[in-house]
Amino acid sequence: MAATEVFVRQVIAELRPMLAPDGGSVELVSCEDGTVRVNYVMGSNDDCADCVMSAEDFELYLKELLTERVPGFKELEVRT
Repeated sequence: MAATEVFVRQVIAELRPMLAPDGGSVELVSCEDGTVRVNYVMGSNDDCADCVMSAEDFELYLKELLTERVPGFKELEVRT
């Protein structure tokens, strides 16, 4: 496993407990050439479950964390 993927997995592991109480989840799909691809499942118990911005907020937050903590990070693709 490449060092970049280790850093990405650490960030995702940090986010999971924040999403879990509402039934949400995030899963790493791939991490190649600076592009990180994840699957995001919005929690059904989330007060923001009907809000389109909730997924966008998640994406912005994850991108910010990856930019700060993952050397070589370039792009994030989130599948919902």
